[in-house]
Amino acid sequence: MILKAAESGDAAKIDSVADVAKAAFPGHETQIGALASGLKADIEQERVEELKSRTLLEGWKGSIEAGFNKTTGNTDETGTLFQVDTVREGVTTRQRINALHDRQKTDGDLTRSRSLANYQLNRRLGERISIYGLVGWERDRFAGYSRRFTESLGIGYQLLRTEDMSLSVDAGPAFRQVRFVEGGSESEIAARGSISYRWDILPTLTFSQDAAAILDGTKTFTSTTAFTTKLLGALSGRLSYYVIHEGDPVDDRKKTDTTMRLSLVFSY
Repeated sequence: MILKAAESGDAAKIDSVADVAKAAFPGHETQIGALASGLKADIEQERVEELKSRTLLEGWKGSIEAGFNKTTGNTDETGTLFQVDTVREGVTTRQRINALHDRQKTDGDLTRSRSLANYQLNRRLGERISIYGLVGWERDRFAGYSRRFTESLGIGYQLLRTEDMSLSVDAGPAFRQVRFVEGGSESEIAARGSISYRWDILPTLTFSQDAAAILDGTKTFTSTTAFTTKLLGALSGRLSYYVIHEGDPVDDRKKTDTTMRLSLVFSY
């Protein structure tokens, strides 16, 4: 049974079957544990060798999302969304690239146009802890800035990791440079933190919560809550609720915007 579980390449399945075997055959725990440990070591070695053999462009996995949204707050209109989120796992590193463009028109006039791109590199120091480096770019003329760069270094920690649930956090100092639409610019030292939660409620349904905060003179907070369900093959449907809070908005804009989104997601 343990050998059969090892054919899946899933170490968690080996542990599950080994626990059942230990309960069924008391007195043989040492032999069963040794067999399970050896098989898991073989799987890990194969994984490491496969990762080392990849070229720079191989091994990227992620999703492409496109859809519609319903916005409340400063506007109450419909718009379009396009987002790419891709991750590459290495032997001791994890790279993530995220890009988004959110556009909206009201009565033929452009009333929302927000773009961003982020790159984050994590290097594992242990089973749960890592250090990260992040660089990000944003553009939102309706929020008052033509470009905003963020750089951050810090520590990440995985608080929870089970077969169907994960929770991780990271935090560290950051540096931010902003160029305003009306002219002028500023640079500030800030603090940054984020949290990411995933729960596979069913084999076809996932709940996710991602939030990030940057604390400087403007104090920016973002949050995305989503339910994603598989539809057909690599295609999924997603219902999400997005919140962005700017602590020092320009003119008479409200500090908080919210967006309800219905979109299609293609995973690769």
